[in-house]
Amino acid sequence: MEDDVQDVVKEISQTEFNISESDQIFWKSGATSKFSMKDTYIAISDHMPNPIWKHLVWFKNHIPMHSFMTWLALLKRLKTKSKLCKWGTISDSTCILCGTDEESENHLFHECHFSSEIWRGLLLKMGIIKDLESSWDEEIN
Repeated sequence: MEDDVQDVVKEISQTEFNISESDQIFWKSGATSKFSMKDTYIAISDHMPNPIWKHLVWFKNHIPMHSFMTWLALLKRLKTKSKLCKWGTISDSTCILCGTDEESENHLFHECHFSSEIWRGLLLKMGIIKDLESSWDEEIN
């Protein structure tokens, strides 16, 4: 590693610079070598495969707030009381709906008897007859 640094320093010290010339910026990421926001985003973003539930959240005529909240829930990024308690923001992590267990994604969407009944009712209204899975992870899959 130290040898690599010395090689770079040596190369820089041997390079001739013309201080009367202005610096130039070259963009080499895109196919056309012209700057674009799309090419910049692709170059700096982490390319993860699309999740299997992508089309359940992002589709034509979606309601942005609903899609955003669903996206947060599917990624387990909701600000549940258990997370807020761990962060020291609040001191009580008890579920506000049932008042018996700690509020987490799994509890809100599967263990809480109050919200489980709401989910079952919604499924029936949509014409889907199925039992809820045993956990939020299994439901997502």
